[in-house]
Amino acid sequence: MIEPAPDPLPPPTGLADVPWDTLRHAYGTADDVPGLLAAAFGADEDAALAAIGDLDAAVFHQGGGICGAAPAVLPFLVALVADAGRARQVRRDTLDLVFQLVVDAVECDPEYVHADWPAALSAQVPCLEGLLDDPDALLRREAADVLSWAVGDAARVLSALHGRWRREEDPLTRLTLLADAADLLDRHPDGEAFHDTAPGAPRPAVDGVPAPAVSWLVDRARFGSPDERTVLLSTDVLAPAFPDGLRLAHEAVEGLAREEAPLWAAARRHDPATREHVAAFAPNWLLRAFGGDPAGHGDLAGRMLGGATAHLRQAGLNGVADLVAALRSAEGRWAPALAGLLADPEEHVRSRAALVLAVCGPAAVAPWADRLALLAGGPPGEDANHALYALARLGDDRVVGLLGERADVGFGFPRQRGYADGWSLGPHLADLLGTLAAFADDLVPTLRSLLRSDRDEDERAAVVGALGAWGEAAAPLAPELADAVRDLRHPQLALEALAAIGPAASVHAGPVLDRARGGEVLDGLTRRDALYAYWRMTGDADTVLELFDSLPDERFTATGLRLLGEIGPPAARHAAAVREGVPESGRSGPWALLALWRVAGERDGALRRIMAGPYLDGRHGVDALRTVRILARMGAGAREALPRLRARLARDERVRHAAGSGLRDVLFDHEYTAAVRAAVARIESGAVPE
Repeated sequence: MIEPAPDPLPPPTGLADVPWDTLRHAYGTADDVPGLLAAAFGADEDAALAAIGDLDAAVFHQGGGICGAAPAVLPFLVALVADAGRARQVRRDTLDLVFQLVVDAVECDPEYVHADWPAALSAQVPCLEGLLDDPDALLRREAADVLSWAVGDAARVLSALHGRWRREEDPLTRLTLLADAADLLDRHPDGEAFHDTAPGAPRPAVDGVPAPAVSWLVDRARFGSPDERTVLLSTDVLAPAFPDGLRLAHEAVEGLAREEAPLWAAARRHDPATREHVAAFAPNWLLRAFGGDPAGHGDLAGRMLGGATAHLRQAGLNGVADLVAALRSAEGRWAPALAGLLADPEEHVRSRAALVLAVCGPAAVAPWADRLALLAGGPPGEDANHALYALARLGDDRVVGLLGERADVGFGFPRQRGYADGWSLGPHLADLLGTLAAFADDLVPTLRSLLRSDRDEDERAAVVGALGAWGEAAAPLAPELADAVRDLRHPQLALEALAAIGPAASVHAGPVLDRARGGEVLDGLTRRDALYAYWRMTGDADTVLELFDSLPDERFTATGLRLLGEIGPPAARHAAAVREGVPESGRSGPWALLALWRVAGERDGALRRIMAGPYLDGRHGVDALRTVRILARMGAGAREALPRLRARLARDERVRHAAGSGLRDVLFDHEYTAAVRAAVARIESGAVPE
């Protein structure tokens, strides 16, 4: 007979003793917290869960700091979890909130952790340790996960985890206790002592950590089961003393090929999951844990690429994508393997393989053009889109016919760039069309029709944005771009495209001049963009400088300095303002340095600042690219920069885009490398300054 659950206990006393109105959370004063806690402790499960959600939103919010209310709320949250009379989901949701707080307190900037938090957490450690004996194995595991972040009480917690492990009967919980103990030691300030310990030593000496708990971890790392060793040798603190972790990872890959859901993966996932979820998580975790060097990463990824399951192949592709994003040499190394997956039975595998292959250089991709064309001509989908994008980047003329088949449905590409970086989002419509300037004669009629239509505004904006990459090849569409300056929601896109066309669009400069004069309600940015476009189209420095002087004080921001720098000597009346805005030391933007050279006539001063500044070290994204192009324009006068430019070409590591790793990194590095080569060639040739 099932015993009825006991009546819920009342909330702990003390709510009224806390000065909640003096504490703050994400939404202001914490005077609403007592009511939320009362509801969380109430008998109505739905109301309790809703209250916990509201507490999560107020006290944890989106992370990044521990607010003043969090230390006061913590004892009540822990008491709620410890109350076995509460509904299981109420206890789990509450424990999850505690977990988020303890993790955030360790990972965020200490400046944003309230001073009362460490003592508040230490006071609750005994109660949290008591949860290790809860009848519910899942709660025991989740409590161990929380305790693994109690770094300030590491010695006590390690002893508690070890003690529970010795009497624990559930295999998954035993392994979770071991994994959490290793993670806690990893986070311990003296954990690095493991690194200096000889493998044969009985135990590493770690100050403040009890010997039995440490010996337990070392013993399991040396003699444990494959599951135990896989978990332990993935940690930074143990791996140096036991260097056969990669071998264990190889064996684990073979096990995953049989669609197994190994115990180590379930323990490392840190949440309950189906076998399918664990199988999807496991191979990616292996790569993160054991792929710390390019050779090891590539070895593991290569094994996964040949896996019998889609999960393995997808993880292998993720690993290869990481290598391609980081190293220039990875393109040629992995292109054949990527091409081999273009016919994979799983669409998401084909899609990722085509995407990574698409952004590799022409030398790596060209041998596989026929396979890409076959995939691009298939049913619409991400796999076909990515293959079509690869053909476009290759300049393969088959792309024109394939695009013609899609014209009536907007080409089938996303109209806008997503916010995610990395490899999670592929190319959007502007990315695709921007590569096709060589096919302008074939595409102009279709694009003209689209720009003149009343179709989706985002689609029209994507086309306009792409034309900015075409340069003079977009001249036949200048009338449509001039119209877009007047009616497009984002007129900057049309202004950039007209500026890129240059003098070939000068007959359509009227609408641009209207924008520059501020005939409509405009912000300063749009007016400066319009001035720049008008200058590029007409070369009319007198009109541009007259209007520039009428701009508000922010005219000497980056876009204004770019305009002055492009005009050069005719803008010399602003030389004093330019000099004032470019200090001798410190970081100055590339457009300021361009203006210092071309407006103030201080080439040597601009070059000196470039050499001393941050832009030649392979970081700072687009500013680094702009700086390299300025050096190219200096020609022979920038000879001093040659050694550093050559060094950038010799390095295998990519120059990364400011947005983050992945797809955009590879595209940006290709652009950056081409600019460096052009700068080196121009400087070496002794070219005069432009």
